[in-house]
Amino acid sequence: MKKCILSLGISALLIFNVIAQNVDYTNKVINNSFEYARSGQLVASGIDGWNNNAWRPKNSTEKEFYGWSVTNWDFCSAANNSQGINQDMEFIEGSYAMWLGGDWVFPDLFELYQIIDKDDLPAGTYKVQCRLAVADNKKTSQRLFANQDVQYHGTPSQYVSNLTEGENNRFANWPGGEKILQEMIVYTTIGEDESLKIGIRTGGKKGDSSATANASPLWGWFKLDYFRVTKIDATDAADAGLADLTLSIGDLNFSTNITTYQVELPTGTAFVTPTAIPNIPDATVTGTDAVDVRLGSGVSTITVTALNGTTTKTYTINYTTTSKDPEPNEIIDGKARFTVLTPTTIRTEYAGDGIFESRTSFNIAHKNLPLPSFTTTVEDGWRIIQTEKVTLLYKQDSGAFNATNLIVSLTVDEQLIDAKPWSATAFVDKKEAEKATLFGEAKIATDHAKYDGTGFVAGLKSVGAGIEWSGIEPFAEGEYVLSLRYSNGMGSLRTISLYVDNEKTQITLNQTVDWNTWALFQKVVTLSAGQHTFKIMCEAADNYNVNIDWLAITPSDGELPVENNDNDKANLGAWSRGLDTKNAAIPLWDGILSRDGWYLLDDSETALHDGTGWVVDRPVHAGGYQDGYFFGYGTNYQLALKDFYQITGNPVFLPKWAFGVWYSINSETYTNANYYQNVLLPKFRSEKIPLEVLVVDTDWKTPERWNGWNWHTTNFPNPQSFMDWTKEQGLVVPLNVHPTIQSNDPKFAQTIATAGGLIADGNKYHFDFSNKKHAEAYLNLLQPFNQQGVRFWWNDQAESPRSEVKGAPADTWINHLYTKDGNDQGLRGFAFSRVGSGDTGYDNSRKPGVGWSEHRYTLHFTGDAYNTWDMLAFQSTFTIKEANIGIPYVSHDLGSYHADQLSDDMYMRWVQFGTFQPIFRLHSKRGKRLPWDYPNVTAQAEKFIRLRHALIPYTYSLSHESASGGLPIVRGMYWYYPTSPEAYSYDRQYFYGEKVLVSPIATPGATASTQVWFPEGKWTNYFTNATVVGPGIQSVSADYSTMPVFVKAGGIIPLAPYSDYVGQIAEDSLTLKVYTGDNGTFSLYEDEGENLNYQTGNYALTNIEYIEQEKKLSIHARQGVYAGAVEQRAYDIELYNAVIPEKILANNTKLNTVTAGSGEGWWISNDVIYIHLNKCPVTEDIDILLDGISNGLSAVNKNQGVAIYPNPATGLFTIEIEDVNKESIVSIYNANGEKVYNKMITDSKKTTVNTRTFGKGIYLVTVENGSYTFTEKLIIK
Repeated sequence: MKKCILSLGISALLIFNVIAQNVDYTNKVINNSFEYARSGQLVASGIDGWNNNAWRPKNSTEKEFYGWSVTNWDFCSAANNSQGINQDMEFIEGSYAMWLGGDWVFPDLFELYQIIDKDDLPAGTYKVQCRLAVADNKKTSQRLFANQDVQYHGTPSQYVSNLTEGENNRFANWPGGEKILQEMIVYTTIGEDESLKIGIRTGGKKGDSSATANASPLWGWFKLDYFRVTKIDATDAADAGLADLTLSIGDLNFSTNITTYQVELPTGTAFVTPTAIPNIPDATVTGTDAVDVRLGSGVSTITVTALNGTTTKTYTINYTTTSKDPEPNEIIDGKARFTVLTPTTIRTEYAGDGIFESRTSFNIAHKNLPLPSFTTTVEDGWRIIQTEKVTLLYKQDSGAFNATNLIVSLTVDEQLIDAKPWSATAFVDKKEAEKATLFGEAKIATDHAKYDGTGFVAGLKSVGAGIEWSGIEPFAEGEYVLSLRYSNGMGSLRTISLYVDNEKTQITLNQTVDWNTWALFQKVVTLSAGQHTFKIMCEAADNYNVNIDWLAITPSDGELPVENNDNDKANLGAWSRGLDTKNAAIPLWDGILSRDGWYLLDDSETALHDGTGWVVDRPVHAGGYQDGYFFGYGTNYQLALKDFYQITGNPVFLPKWAFGVWYSINSETYTNANYYQNVLLPKFRSEKIPLEVLVVDTDWKTPERWNGWNWHTTNFPNPQSFMDWTKEQGLVVPLNVHPTIQSNDPKFAQTIATAGGLIADGNKYHFDFSNKKHAEAYLNLLQPFNQQGVRFWWNDQAESPRSEVKGAPADTWINHLYTKDGNDQGLRGFAFSRVGSGDTGYDNSRKPGVGWSEHRYTLHFTGDAYNTWDMLAFQSTFTIKEANIGIPYVSHDLGSYHADQLSDDMYMRWVQFGTFQPIFRLHSKRGKRLPWDYPNVTAQAEKFIRLRHALIPYTYSLSHESASGGLPIVRGMYWYYPTSPEAYSYDRQYFYGEKVLVSPIATPGATASTQVWFPEGKWTNYFTNATVVGPGIQSVSADYSTMPVFVKAGGIIPLAPYSDYVGQIAEDSLTLKVYTGDNGTFSLYEDEGENLNYQTGNYALTNIEYIEQEKKLSIHARQGVYAGAVEQRAYDIELYNAVIPEKILANNTKLNTVTAGSGEGWWISNDVIYIHLNKCPVTEDIDILLDGISNGLSAVNKNQGVAIYPNPATGLFTIEIEDVNKESIVSIYNANGEKVYNKMITDSKKTTVNTRTFGKGIYLVTVENGSYTFTEKLIIK
């Protein structure tokens, strides 16, 4: 739009908006949309040259594309070459588009073109457009051209060796897509008497200049449609100005007539990125990369080139900033910086260029912690930093950290040790093969001895199998020794291809004695500064078939890597992306807990926050860079986790309903609205089985069951009505999603337009979630469903997620985006997904060490495991171990994914296991997982599911503890008993909270047993009330109605009454199971359950305390309030292992002895004291006192002069009363509180009672005479 001032009359000025005079010359392009086979004849079935649904010029009379010429028609018409016009593409203009390519190699330069005569076009700047499709596996140098101005289809890195001298290059940055026609634009300027040549150029060389093979995949091939030519208004064509110029940090006052700026950035700024918006959107802008100002200054030189290609304008921004003074907890010593974060956690950072990094990383969210006490001195050339727990020593001016120049002393199990946290980097880098990226049939194995780390890589048996180590960064340019540890038990020499970056060498590996023997191959390599990639590949010229343990790069004059063949690792292990396709235990990546008493979290390669909510790769440091967080906790694992959460952030806090019952099935028969509404939920309700989360698996989608983005209206005829129904029924609904999109999806066009292109994989397109536009396009797909009521998404990501930001693992980053999306809706956002970096298949074929931030986002879905007893056993261990990386929420497919009908025993043991897991989720691939599918054990299974639901107040409180930086829900024995060997060897049993010990049975049989290690203390079986006194090991048997769950003395467990779902009834009643014998506390947490209001203080805590010495249970007044909180609450209290009192007082008021269910009071049943309290204000303390305690066996009660004997009794017992001057009433109550004997005694000192009609059990005998009440427990055998 131009402003034009015209003079009208003597003094009047009027301003008009005049549209820029762009002129369309597309009519000068012959057959611009490839709709014509020849002049005047449209392409149509049956015309000359029509064959196999396409018009093929080489089969026609004309032998050419009408209106278009080629540089080599012989190539086009070759018998094996493919070309023609058809409809097999997306985004065709009109009815047809053309394609060209074949099995013969394109020449180095090939053109499809036409020339518009000089007489048809006036001089000026022209915009030339077309739509071009290029598959990734066919990409060479395909580009749109207009004279010598070109636009390549892809990114600059794809054409490094294919740029042609004399051409003016632009890049569309499109991903490959075989059938996706994508918009291409180029601008060119022609003079007077100058023609315009337009078309497509391609060639037969790939971007690395290598010639293509004489066969598929048809390198150089392309599809094409819809040429347009437009003359651009002359003023626009010459406009090289900016409309706006902003900075990522700091203030710049932009003015259109100012080209030089001086900007003072905030103190401590490390990087600044300018954003320049040209007046004319397609003008070329350069110089907007991030500028490093850590040394105090920097410059951005931004150049705008107008559409005419000659007019330019330059803007200069000079930055200055003041270096940030060291924080009080920072010690800078040369090129090393140490930050004391806690008494046991120290950041160790080495920068070869002396430039340290102060931004937070994707892992490390917090560094500004309360200042710990420490001292620092220098002695004999050593920097010494001492806290109350650790002493760090660094040899000054000794360079990068290694095993000899950085040592940390600490105490582990009463022994002083020297930790060498950077011992693995005494050389530049040592990379375990099992932690690298794997290709083809390569896989992780552990079936041979003496390997290092957690395994080795096998499966190098076919072409395409391989291993890639990336991001290896030497400290400086120079010669290094490459060491490869391998095993070759084949009995002959083996060859394999080694790539150092893109340079290939075939290496020969000598034979070893057997597969349990390892050898070193070594080779000198010259490396530049910066990151490098190393790759081992099986290629056609190799005979391969070896196993690889690790690769290392060491300085040529340095020490070689130390081999560690001890498979009994000190690190306790922590996580894996999932358990897909597994049937037994698998190796786990490291966590922060180690029996060494320390761990180094290496953060050197993790992406950094850019200050805008996004992440960027770390800058390259000349001389190398190390950034690691040393945890020196000794045996205090709880402190280690606390420190870990302090610097990485606390776990996500799940909604309350997440701890109820989940159900789903992968089957179209059972994934539809009719089944859910008319069969499934009515059955749940009639069986009195609660259900919170109805997970809708993949059959809700269309047009593709795997990755469609539209409701399948056959299965869900009225999606909104279905979602409204689920809300009415108290159900939470997530949808299964695989985060890709098909080109035939109705939402594809808008998605790819928003994304600015996606990553093609045939007809399937992937997202790079570290790309802001891709992330926006993906999240836009979710929003319509969110608005319909979908609560969250099951990111069933059995795909290959991408992340161009190398330090931001793809899985973790998308999990972050899901969490943020939920939070932005005012809900508790979280991801339900696998964890870690991207999957390249179902195996562990991805780089580890990237799960350190997953706890902030993810409920870990562990994937598609098999139904074996070994897998059931390992799932217990797996949940325990994931806490070692801070993840409190793990969700297994209860019953496994793959089996149809389980045996009764396996089904029951899996249901029992799930009852005491963070998440209870029944799921399978078309299998039977509902209790009524197992008629022999339906009652027992339903009992456990109802128990799971009753435990929600307990589990939700544990979740709050974890989300506040405390211990996870499931806690390995070592959290409490780190010095006991049994805490490590009994690795399937765990604590569910502090005092509930769970040891799931994972062996067949209607009655089965497991060995349970009991630490010190008294333990009561939750189901049978049998007691065990530890320490010791016992075999515990259980039928289908019980399992080995034991509560330690002092344990308190709150239980909710039955409801169909969370929130159905008011939370105004609660059962408290209290296990006496020791002191105990429990903090009951409550809030609104779903939203984020708890973050602003809208929640309540009720502290419950039992004091053994006083025999007193206190329910303290609720602290805090939230919307919907009850004002009064009734309590049913169960006291286990308590001695029988004479009376029970509630706030100093005596409670009556009553029969069960008859009102407020107390009674005894099966040696358990039951107390019912009517509703009372939750804002008042309640003190329950067991008063006048008797042990039940004393001969004479000295206070009242009453005795009963013998006790226990078999047929008769005697009541002896010293004071017979008063009338006494003798009453006997059974365990149900029912009175079975009542007699008034007036003058007899002794009374004999016949008990033969009572039955065996525990009874309560009371004697009242007006001045006292005697109470005694009587046992009848």
